[in-house]
Amino acid sequence: MKWCITIVVTLALLLLIGCGESEIEPNQIFFNTPEVVSEMVISPRGRDFHLSVSEEQVRTIFPTLEMVEHEHAWGAAYYLIDGTLTDVYAHIYQEDLDHRITINIGFDRASSISLHEYLFAENTVYRYSDVYDVSVKAIMADNSWSESWKSFDARFKIGNVYFRVRFRDDEVVGKNRMNEIVRSLILGGSDGFAILKDPELPEIHSEELTFYEAFLDENFGAFVPTHIPNGLIFLHGGRYVRSYRDDDFMRLVWEKPYEEAYLYDIYNRWVSERTSDSPVFPFDEVFLGTNEMSWRISKVRDYELERLATIEDFENWFMPIFLAEELTFDIVRRIERKSEFGPQGSYWDENGDEADIFIPLEIGRIGFDVLFGEILVSINATTGNISVEDIWQMLESLMD
Repeated sequence: MKWCITIVVTLALLLLIGCGESEIEPNQIFFNTPEVVSEMVISPRGRDFHLSVSEEQVRTIFPTLEMVEHEHAWGAAYYLIDGTLTDVYAHIYQEDLDHRITINIGFDRASSISLHEYLFAENTVYRYSDVYDVSVKAIMADNSWSESWKSFDARFKIGNVYFRVRFRDDEVVGKNRMNEIVRSLILGGSDGFAILKDPELPEIHSEELTFYEAFLDENFGAFVPTHIPNGLIFLHGGRYVRSYRDDDFMRLVWEKPYEEAYLYDIYNRWVSERTSDSPVFPFDEVFLGTNEMSWRISKVRDYELERLATIEDFENWFMPIFLAEELTFDIVRRIERKSEFGPQGSYWDENGDEADIFIPLEIGRIGFDVLFGEILVSINATTGNISVEDIWQMLESLMD
Protein backbone atom coordinates (compact mmCIF):
# COMPACT_ATOMS: atom_id res chain seq x y z
CA MET A 1 0.00 0.00 0.00
CA LYS A 2 2.88 2.36 0.87
CA TRP A 3 4.41 2.01 -2.56
CA CYS A 4 1.04 2.85 -4.14
CA ILE A 5 0.87 6.09 -2.13
CA THR A 6 4.47 6.93 -3.13
CA ILE A 7 3.65 6.45 -6.81
CA VAL A 8 0.55 8.65 -6.52
CA VAL A 9 2.48 11.44 -4.76
CA THR A 10 5.31 11.25 -7.29
CA LEU A 11 2.88 11.47 -10.19
CA ALA A 12 1.17 14.44 -8.56
CA LEU A 13 4.50 16.24 -8.17
CA LEU A 14 5.38 15.57 -11.79
CA LEU A 15 2.04 16.96 -12.87
CA LEU A 16 2.60 20.08 -10.78
CA ILE A 17 6.08 20.56 -12.22
CA GLY A 18 4.71 20.04 -15.69
CA CYS A 19 2.06 22.69 -15.11
CA GLY A 20 4.73 25.11 -13.87
CA GLU A 21 6.85 24.52 -16.97
CA SER A 22 3.87 25.03 -19.24
CA GLU A 23 3.61 28.61 -17.99
CA ILE A 24 6.65 29.36 -20.14
CA GLU A 25 5.91 28.97 -23.82
CA PRO A 26 8.44 27.22 -26.08
CA ASN A 27 11.56 29.37 -26.72
CA GLN A 28 10.50 31.84 -24.03
CA ILE A 29 12.77 32.90 -21.18
CA PHE A 30 12.16 32.19 -17.52
CA PHE A 31 13.47 35.03 -15.33
CA ASN A 32 15.06 34.07 -12.03
CA THR A 33 14.54 36.69 -9.33
CA PRO A 34 17.24 36.15 -6.69
CA GLU A 35 17.80 38.64 -3.92
CA VAL A 36 20.80 40.91 -4.46
CA VAL A 37 23.24 40.39 -1.59
CA SER A 38 25.78 43.00 -2.70
CA GLU A 39 27.34 44.75 -5.67
CA MET A 40 30.97 44.86 -6.70
CA VAL A 41 33.33 46.22 -9.34
CA ILE A 42 35.73 43.76 -10.95
CA SER A 43 38.84 44.37 -13.03
CA PRO A 44 38.73 43.12 -16.63
CA ARG A 45 41.25 40.55 -17.74
CA GLY A 46 44.25 41.72 -19.69
CA ARG A 47 44.11 42.53 -23.39
CA ASP A 48 46.74 44.09 -25.58
CA PHE A 49 44.68 46.36 -27.82
CA HIS A 50 41.18 47.18 -28.95
CA LEU A 51 39.55 48.55 -32.10
CA SER A 52 36.30 50.45 -32.44
CA VAL A 53 33.26 48.70 -33.88
CA SER A 54 30.90 50.87 -35.94
CA GLU A 55 27.12 50.68 -36.04
CA GLU A 56 27.31 49.11 -39.49
CA GLN A 57 29.63 46.42 -38.13
CA VAL A 58 27.32 45.80 -35.17
CA ARG A 59 24.46 45.17 -37.58
CA THR A 60 26.65 42.78 -39.58
CA ILE A 61 27.77 40.89 -36.48
CA PHE A 62 24.18 40.53 -35.25
CA PRO A 63 22.23 40.25 -38.53
CA THR A 64 18.91 39.23 -36.96
CA LEU A 65 18.98 41.79 -34.13
CA GLU A 66 16.26 44.37 -34.68
CA MET A 67 16.78 47.82 -33.21
CA VAL A 68 13.76 49.96 -32.45
CA GLU A 69 13.27 53.47 -33.76
CA HIS A 70 15.88 56.01 -32.60
CA GLU A 71 18.28 53.29 -31.43
CA HIS A 72 21.94 53.41 -32.41
CA ALA A 73 24.90 51.13 -31.77
CA TRP A 74 28.63 51.16 -31.29
CA GLY A 75 31.18 48.89 -29.67
CA ALA A 76 34.73 47.62 -29.46
CA ALA A 77 36.68 44.46 -30.21
CA TYR A 78 39.54 43.38 -27.95
CA TYR A 79 42.61 41.43 -29.08
CA LEU A 80 45.81 39.84 -27.88
CA ILE A 81 49.10 41.11 -29.32
CA ASP A 82 49.04 38.44 -32.06
CA GLY A 83 45.60 39.56 -33.27
CA THR A 84 43.56 36.86 -31.51
CA LEU A 85 40.03 38.14 -30.90
CA THR A 86 39.15 37.68 -27.21
CA ASP A 87 36.14 39.89 -26.50
CA VAL A 88 33.54 42.05 -28.21
CA TYR A 89 31.04 44.38 -26.68
CA ALA A 90 28.26 46.35 -28.28
CA HIS A 91 26.11 49.14 -26.85
CA ILE A 92 22.65 49.76 -28.23
CA TYR A 93 21.24 53.04 -27.00
CA GLN A 94 18.58 55.68 -27.50
CA GLU A 95 19.75 59.28 -27.69
CA ASP A 96 16.87 60.73 -25.69
CA LEU A 97 16.67 58.10 -22.94
CA ASP A 98 18.92 56.82 -20.18
CA HIS A 99 18.58 53.37 -21.66
CA ARG A 100 21.44 51.23 -22.89
CA ILE A 101 21.60 47.58 -23.84
CA THR A 102 25.03 46.00 -23.49
CA ILE A 103 25.97 42.80 -25.31
CA ASN A 104 29.20 41.18 -24.13
CA ILE A 105 30.87 38.42 -26.14
CA GLY A 106 33.73 36.22 -24.96
CA PHE A 107 35.57 33.62 -27.02
CA ASP A 108 36.47 30.32 -25.30
CA ARG A 109 35.43 31.81 -21.97
CA ALA A 110 32.94 34.31 -20.60
CA SER A 111 33.78 37.93 -21.31
CA SER A 112 35.15 39.92 -18.40
CA ILE A 113 34.64 43.35 -19.90
CA SER A 114 31.82 44.05 -17.43
CA LEU A 115 33.04 46.00 -14.42
CA HIS A 116 29.81 46.02 -12.39
CA GLU A 117 28.39 42.83 -10.94
CA TYR A 118 25.52 41.87 -8.67
CA LEU A 119 26.23 39.16 -6.11
CA PHE A 120 23.52 36.73 -5.04
CA ALA A 121 23.35 34.18 -2.24
CA GLU A 122 25.74 31.27 -2.81
CA ASN A 123 22.98 28.68 -2.43
CA THR A 124 20.76 30.31 -5.09
CA VAL A 125 19.36 27.72 -7.48
CA TYR A 126 18.74 28.95 -11.03
CA ARG A 127 16.28 27.69 -13.56
CA TYR A 128 17.48 27.61 -17.16
CA SER A 129 15.37 28.18 -20.27
CA ASP A 130 15.57 26.26 -23.54
CA VAL A 131 15.57 28.70 -26.46
CA TYR A 132 16.03 27.03 -29.83
CA ASP A 133 17.97 24.24 -28.09
CA VAL A 134 20.28 26.72 -26.36
CA SER A 135 20.35 26.82 -22.55
CA VAL A 136 19.76 30.38 -21.27
CA LYS A 137 20.21 31.64 -17.72
CA ALA A 138 18.24 34.86 -17.18
CA ILE A 139 17.94 37.07 -14.10
CA MET A 140 15.67 39.96 -13.21
CA ALA A 141 16.76 41.73 -10.04
CA ASP A 142 16.22 44.93 -8.11
CA ASN A 143 18.92 47.52 -8.65
CA SER A 144 20.31 50.50 -6.79
CA TRP A 145 19.71 52.88 -9.70
CA SER A 146 15.95 52.92 -9.82
CA GLU A 147 13.03 51.70 -7.73
CA SER A 148 10.78 51.25 -10.75
CA TRP A 149 13.24 49.64 -13.18
CA LYS A 150 14.71 46.17 -12.91
CA SER A 151 18.16 44.90 -13.87
CA PHE A 152 18.05 42.24 -16.58
CA ASP A 153 20.88 39.82 -17.32
CA ALA A 154 20.87 36.82 -19.69
CA ARG A 155 23.76 34.46 -20.48
CA PHE A 156 24.14 31.62 -22.95
CA LYS A 157 26.73 29.87 -25.09
CA ILE A 158 26.82 28.95 -28.78
CA GLY A 159 29.81 26.73 -29.56
CA ASN A 160 32.84 28.44 -28.04
CA VAL A 161 31.17 31.87 -28.02
CA TYR A 162 29.78 33.15 -24.71
CA PHE A 163 26.98 35.73 -24.90
CA ARG A 164 25.77 38.07 -22.19
CA VAL A 165 23.00 40.69 -22.49
CA ARG A 166 22.38 43.34 -19.83
CA PHE A 167 20.16 46.38 -19.41
CA ARG A 168 17.74 48.12 -17.04
CA ASP A 169 14.07 48.65 -17.84
CA ASP A 170 10.50 48.41 -16.68
CA GLU A 171 9.59 44.82 -15.71
CA VAL A 172 7.08 44.11 -18.48
CA VAL A 173 8.93 45.99 -21.21
CA GLY A 174 12.26 44.50 -20.12
CA LYS A 175 11.02 40.92 -20.20
CA ASN A 176 9.66 41.33 -23.71
CA ARG A 177 12.80 43.07 -24.94
CA MET A 178 15.12 40.45 -23.46
CA ASN A 179 13.14 37.67 -25.10
CA GLU A 180 13.41 39.44 -28.47
CA ILE A 181 17.15 40.07 -28.15
CA VAL A 182 18.11 36.58 -26.93
CA ARG A 183 16.06 34.84 -29.61
CA SER A 184 17.52 37.04 -32.36
CA LEU A 185 21.11 36.51 -31.15
CA ILE A 186 20.65 32.74 -31.05
CA LEU A 187 19.07 32.66 -34.52
CA GLY A 188 21.83 34.93 -35.84
CA GLY A 189 24.59 32.62 -34.63
CA SER A 190 28.24 33.55 -34.42
CA ASP A 191 29.37 33.71 -38.06
CA GLY A 192 29.17 37.52 -38.10
CA PHE A 193 32.26 37.81 -35.91
CA ALA A 194 34.39 36.78 -38.89
CA ILE A 195 34.59 40.45 -39.98
CA LEU A 196 36.51 41.26 -36.79
CA LYS A 197 39.13 38.55 -37.13
CA ASP A 198 42.61 38.91 -38.64
CA PRO A 199 42.91 42.67 -37.96
CA GLU A 200 45.80 44.78 -39.14
CA LEU A 201 48.12 44.65 -36.14
CA PRO A 202 48.80 48.06 -34.58
CA GLU A 203 52.18 49.29 -33.46
CA ILE A 204 52.50 48.70 -29.72
CA HIS A 205 55.64 49.07 -27.70
CA SER A 206 57.01 50.66 -24.57
CA GLU A 207 60.48 51.03 -23.14
CA GLU A 208 62.08 52.57 -20.11
CA LEU A 209 64.30 55.59 -20.62
CA THR A 210 67.11 57.13 -18.62
CA PHE A 211 67.28 60.91 -18.58
CA TYR A 212 70.17 60.78 -21.04
CA GLU A 213 68.27 58.44 -23.39
CA ALA A 214 65.32 60.82 -23.35
CA PHE A 215 67.53 63.53 -24.87
CA LEU A 216 68.41 61.21 -27.75
CA ASP A 217 64.81 60.52 -28.80
CA GLU A 218 64.47 61.69 -32.40
CA ASN A 219 60.87 62.88 -31.98
CA PHE A 220 60.74 64.37 -28.51
CA GLY A 221 64.33 64.72 -27.29
CA ALA A 222 64.40 68.43 -28.14
CA PHE A 223 61.59 69.03 -25.60
CA VAL A 224 63.31 67.44 -22.62
CA PRO A 225 64.30 70.27 -20.22
CA THR A 226 68.00 71.01 -20.12
CA HIS A 227 67.91 72.83 -16.78
CA ILE A 228 66.95 70.78 -13.72
CA PRO A 229 66.68 72.82 -10.48
CA ASN A 230 68.57 71.73 -7.37
CA GLY A 231 66.85 69.04 -5.33
CA LEU A 232 64.87 67.51 -8.17
CA ILE A 233 65.63 63.81 -8.62
CA PHE A 234 64.86 61.97 -11.84
CA LEU A 235 62.70 58.94 -10.97
CA HIS A 236 61.95 57.26 -14.28
CA GLY A 237 61.10 57.81 -17.90
CA GLY A 238 59.39 55.88 -20.65
CA ARG A 239 58.57 55.92 -24.35
CA TYR A 240 55.15 54.60 -25.38
CA VAL A 241 53.48 53.89 -28.71
CA ARG A 242 49.92 52.56 -29.02
CA SER A 243 48.83 53.33 -32.54
CA TYR A 244 45.31 51.96 -32.06
CA ARG A 245 44.73 54.78 -29.56
CA ASP A 246 46.73 57.32 -31.54
CA ASP A 247 49.16 57.39 -28.61
CA ASP A 248 52.81 58.25 -29.19
CA PHE A 249 54.44 59.95 -26.24
CA MET A 250 57.30 60.21 -23.76
CA ARG A 251 56.78 60.47 -20.01
CA LEU A 252 59.36 61.73 -17.53
CA VAL A 253 58.93 61.89 -13.76
CA TRP A 254 60.91 63.77 -11.08
CA GLU A 255 60.53 64.07 -7.32
CA LYS A 256 61.78 66.52 -4.70
CA PRO A 257 61.67 64.94 -1.24
CA TYR A 258 61.05 67.03 1.86
CA GLU A 259 63.81 67.47 4.40
CA GLU A 260 63.11 65.02 7.21
CA ALA A 261 63.73 67.70 9.85
CA TYR A 262 60.95 69.81 8.29
CA LEU A 263 58.52 66.88 8.41
CA TYR A 264 59.42 66.08 12.02
CA ASP A 265 58.77 69.71 12.95
CA ILE A 266 55.27 69.57 11.43
CA TYR A 267 54.59 66.23 13.08
CA ASN A 268 55.74 67.36 16.53
CA ARG A 269 53.68 70.55 16.33
CA TRP A 270 50.65 68.46 15.39
CA VAL A 271 51.22 66.11 18.34
CA SER A 272 51.51 68.99 20.83
CA GLU A 273 48.53 70.95 19.50
CA ARG A 274 46.06 68.18 18.69
CA THR A 275 42.85 67.91 20.69
CA SER A 276 41.64 64.53 19.46
CA ASP A 277 41.16 61.69 21.93
CA SER A 278 42.45 59.12 19.44
CA PRO A 279 45.98 57.78 19.97
CA VAL A 280 48.96 59.53 18.41
CA PHE A 281 49.86 58.03 15.06
CA PRO A 282 53.58 57.10 14.88
CA PHE A 283 55.68 59.32 12.61
CA ASP A 284 57.07 56.43 10.60
CA GLU A 285 53.54 55.34 9.71
CA VAL A 286 52.29 58.75 8.56
CA PHE A 287 51.68 59.20 4.85
CA LEU A 288 53.07 62.64 4.06
CA GLY A 289 52.13 62.69 0.39
CA THR A 290 54.37 62.79 -2.63
CA ASN A 291 56.12 65.62 -4.36
CA GLU A 292 56.31 64.47 -7.95
CA MET A 293 56.22 66.18 -11.30
CA SER A 294 55.52 64.45 -14.61
CA TRP A 295 56.10 65.69 -18.15
CA ARG A 296 54.21 64.05 -20.98
CA ILE A 297 55.59 64.99 -24.40
CA SER A 298 53.55 64.14 -27.51
CA LYS A 299 52.28 65.38 -30.85
CA VAL A 300 49.16 67.46 -30.33
CA ARG A 301 45.87 65.96 -31.52
CA ASP A 302 43.11 68.03 -33.08
CA TYR A 303 40.58 67.50 -30.29
CA GLU A 304 43.13 68.68 -27.70
CA LEU A 305 43.26 72.10 -29.33
CA GLU A 306 39.77 72.73 -27.96
CA ARG A 307 41.53 73.44 -24.64
CA LEU A 308 43.67 76.19 -26.13
CA ALA A 309 43.38 78.98 -23.59
CA THR A 310 43.99 82.70 -23.49
CA ILE A 311 45.28 84.84 -20.65
CA GLU A 312 41.70 85.96 -20.01
CA ASP A 313 39.93 82.58 -19.84
CA PHE A 314 42.51 79.96 -18.78
CA GLU A 315 41.06 79.70 -15.27
CA ASN A 316 37.94 78.12 -16.79
CA TRP A 317 39.89 75.05 -17.97
CA PHE A 318 40.99 72.00 -15.99
CA MET A 319 44.12 71.47 -18.12
CA PRO A 320 44.52 74.65 -20.19
CA ILE A 321 46.85 74.67 -23.21
CA PHE A 322 49.06 77.73 -23.71
CA LEU A 323 51.09 78.71 -26.74
CA ALA A 324 54.74 78.66 -25.66
CA GLU A 325 55.30 82.19 -26.92
CA GLU A 326 52.43 83.55 -24.80
CA LEU A 327 53.21 81.74 -21.53
CA THR A 328 54.61 83.79 -18.63
CA PHE A 329 55.74 83.06 -15.10
CA ASP A 330 52.77 85.00 -13.75
CA ILE A 331 50.34 82.69 -15.60
CA VAL A 332 52.06 79.58 -14.25
CA ARG A 333 51.94 81.03 -10.74
CA ARG A 334 48.20 81.70 -11.08
CA ILE A 335 47.48 78.13 -12.23
CA GLU A 336 48.72 76.67 -8.94
CA ARG A 337 45.98 75.69 -6.50
CA LYS A 338 47.11 75.60 -2.86
CA SER A 339 45.32 73.87 -0.04
CA GLU A 340 45.82 72.42 3.41
CA PHE A 341 46.78 68.86 2.65
CA GLY A 342 46.06 66.29 5.33
CA PRO A 343 48.49 63.40 5.16
CA GLN A 344 46.60 60.59 6.80
CA GLY A 345 46.75 57.08 8.06
CA SER A 346 44.50 54.84 10.09
CA TYR A 347 44.63 53.71 13.68
CA TRP A 348 42.65 50.84 15.18
CA ASP A 349 41.98 51.20 18.90
CA GLU A 350 41.42 48.36 21.36
CA ASN A 351 37.77 48.12 20.32
CA GLY A 352 38.65 47.75 16.65
CA ASP A 353 37.39 51.21 15.74
CA GLU A 354 39.29 53.01 13.01
CA ALA A 355 40.23 56.67 13.25
CA ASP A 356 41.71 58.91 10.57
CA ILE A 357 44.75 60.94 11.49
CA PHE A 358 45.35 64.28 9.75
CA ILE A 359 48.51 66.34 9.90
CA PRO A 360 48.03 69.71 8.13
CA LEU A 361 50.64 70.44 5.49
CA GLU A 362 50.35 73.21 2.91
CA ILE A 363 50.53 71.75 -0.55
CA GLY A 364 49.61 72.76 -4.07
CA ARG A 365 48.69 71.14 -7.35
CA ILE A 366 49.34 72.40 -10.83
CA GLY A 367 48.47 71.08 -14.26
CA PHE A 368 48.70 72.68 -17.69
CA ASP A 369 49.94 72.09 -21.24
CA VAL A 370 52.35 74.08 -23.39
CA LEU A 371 52.22 73.94 -27.17
CA PHE A 372 55.52 74.20 -29.03
CA GLY A 373 54.40 74.14 -32.66
CA GLU A 374 53.03 70.60 -33.08
CA ILE A 375 54.49 69.27 -29.82
CA LEU A 376 52.46 69.33 -26.63
CA VAL A 377 54.21 69.27 -23.24
CA SER A 378 51.80 68.34 -20.43
CA ILE A 379 52.94 69.15 -16.91
CA ASN A 380 51.38 67.80 -13.71
CA ALA A 381 52.91 68.38 -10.32
CA THR A 382 52.25 68.31 -6.61
CA THR A 383 53.90 71.51 -5.46
CA GLY A 384 54.40 71.01 -1.77
CA ASN A 385 58.17 71.00 -2.15
CA ILE A 386 58.37 71.54 -5.91
CA SER A 387 57.99 75.26 -6.47
CA VAL A 388 56.42 77.15 -9.32
CA GLU A 389 59.88 78.66 -9.84
CA ASP A 390 61.27 75.14 -10.39
CA ILE A 391 58.71 74.44 -13.09
CA TRP A 392 59.25 77.79 -14.78
CA GLN A 393 63.03 77.34 -14.90
CA MET A 394 62.60 73.99 -16.62
CA LEU A 395 60.21 75.50 -19.17
CA GLU A 396 62.52 78.45 -19.80
CA SER A 397 65.26 76.04 -20.84
CA LEU A 398 63.05 75.03 -23.77
CA MET A 399 62.23 78.59 -24.75
CA ASP A 400 65.80 79.85 -25.11
